Amino acid sequence: MSELAGEGELNILYPAFTAFHDLNVDVATLDLRTLQYLNPLFPKIKGTISGTATLDSSWLDVRFRNADLLHHDGALPVSHVTGNGR
Repeated sequence: MSELAGEGELNILYPAFTAFHDLNVDVATLDLRTLQYLNPLFPKIKGTISGTATLDSSWLDVRFRNADLLHHDGALPVSHVTGNGR
């Protein structure tokens, strides 16, 4: 189960070319299998992520900034990632 909220612009006029414009995302929990289902090329990473980030790009070339994310995978140590990326 995934639970997230967003504020900003999400252009889905042409779904294959979905674009984010200053979309602030607050993720309570996102099961990474969701992303793998949407895009079979997404890396096979287990677990869930939670945290915040701002998306500003197309779905095909995701860029993010101000990220503060946690990766949870069962009993393994939690990974904490911050910053900007593509």
